[in-house]
Amino acid sequence: MFIRAQVCILVVVGLASGQTPATTLAGSIQGTVRDSDTGIPLTHAQIQLIAAGKEPVNVTTDSQGRYVFRDVDPGPVTLRVFPPGNLRGNPPLNRTLLVNNKQDITGVDIRLRAQGEITGKVTNEDGSPLAGIVVWLVVREYSLGELKYILTFRGPTNEAGEYTIRGVNPGRPYLLLAAPLQQITNPVSGVPSDPEQRKPVVAPTYYPGTERPEGGLAVAIRPGERREHADIRMVQTASFCAEGVVQPDIPDEPMRFELTSGSGGPVQGRVRTVTAAVNFLLLPQGVLTGPEGRFRVCELAPGTYRLSAYSSVPVENGPPTVVPRVYGSTEFAIVDRDVKEITVNATPRIRVPGQVEGTDGLIAAEGGQVTVRLVPLGRMARKQEALTATATAGVFSFDQLIMGDYTVQVEGLSPSTFVKDLLYAGRSVLGSPLRVGGVMGSGDLRIVLGSNGGHVSVRVTDRENNAIPDTTVAIIPTSAASPSALAEAMIGGATGQGGNWVSPPLAPGKYVVLTSFSVVDFSPESLARVWGARTRGREVEITPRGTVELTLPQALLE
Repeated sequence: MFIRAQVCILVVVGLASGQTPATTLAGSIQGTVRDSDTGIPLTHAQIQLIAAGKEPVNVTTDSQGRYVFRDVDPGPVTLRVFPPGNLRGNPPLNRTLLVNNKQDITGVDIRLRAQGEITGKVTNEDGSPLAGIVVWLVVREYSLGELKYILTFRGPTNEAGEYTIRGVNPGRPYLLLAAPLQQITNPVSGVPSDPEQRKPVVAPTYYPGTERPEGGLAVAIRPGERREHADIRMVQTASFCAEGVVQPDIPDEPMRFELTSGSGGPVQGRVRTVTAAVNFLLLPQGVLTGPEGRFRVCELAPGTYRLSAYSSVPVENGPPTVVPRVYGSTEFAIVDRDVKEITVNATPRIRVPGQVEGTDGLIAAEGGQVTVRLVPLGRMARKQEALTATATAGVFSFDQLIMGDYTVQVEGLSPSTFVKDLLYAGRSVLGSPLRVGGVMGSGDLRIVLGSNGGHVSVRVTDRENNAIPDTTVAIIPTSAASPSALAEAMIGGATGQGGNWVSPPLAPGKYVVLTSFSVVDFSPESLARVWGARTRGREVEITPRGTVELTLPQALLE
């Protein structure tokens, strides 16, 4: 008792005198960031340190590419590294580290592929420059069984018709889309009803000069390259109108509407690699409908469009919200004439109850809770939209969803548990969109878990057995039937400081493990590359609750 009391007195005295306690365990992390191709130090690269339960810490590399984090508490941390000038929209490079007590970790050197930019000029058929046009980078990506065209970064044209798009990832093929920045300012357009009296418009055009994405020429740049003269010539076309009415299920509900591309056109969405996913989402500017819910939108080029209508009013007996009380959408196509009598039926928010089950009946994960997240497809998640639910004792509920497509994410599973199937209204939606509001009757969501998953533990080394960090590891099941099937079947990650990566739980079966020093994404080109490299990968068989340990070279994919 006496000894314990004496120690307490010493600690109190030390703190009172302003001294730092001798028990501090903080360490540090330092290293350099260089270009992966040239080895040149990268100035102004941004690095973010993330530790559980703490605010992220940000630093920037100096003129020699050096960085340092001080006073780092012991435990696992992640470094998220962004190239210089990155728009915080591209997937970062993630490096995982374990900081021990009072440990100063040096030599955490990181190599990045420097981003580049694309410039060009947009003109009409006569060669005159077009100002006020937006040029988009469009990614082609397989997602949930479909090839999608996803809008990412953009650059507006100036008075000379010139544009610049920065933050372009090297190696990935992009389409370039030039389109007018369409803003609806009047719900009922006053454009003349006689098409002969309307001014022509320019149609959305893919580089170098086609109206369909299938005919566009993909552009891929080298690390740090400035690609010039990516010029686009836009074609003029007749101007058309679309008009109709919004009919909400709630009487006298004030409604807004917005217009976006329809099926087959470029959409807002998620761009994925096997190591990260980034949302490129912009909320369109909606406007109030006219009297009795009428709308008339003009200056439209031929094409397919989606018109969405929604309300935005306070919830009964609750705080204000921007989650619509009613929502609806419809698609229409303009070919060679105006489209009239469009009807949009806006329905109330939808409740989707659910349960988490095991293959042997109802189960609960460790602690009795599983987190279920829904990610909207093709639109931005609206502020305060409840897209996360906690399953307690296997039961959860989403009470205020709006009609549309979602992808399902399940978190908080025990170490050997994996998602075996997803059932919506009794039908499997594993590997396909969850279409809320697309079924009649009970639309419950059942998450079926398997509890005998195994793991693959990979260490990547060079010929001298030195660990290689930041290497992409991709795992594909041998049962995958085509390159496009890999979009949902392939999983992966990146090796950490020690060259190691461990997979999440996988269903027992046979897989092929591949490594790459470059990014593996879900574009047709990347999936074809993975498909062609299957025979060079390492085939493994995962047994129930087993772990396969591998040591591999860095570039089985190249």
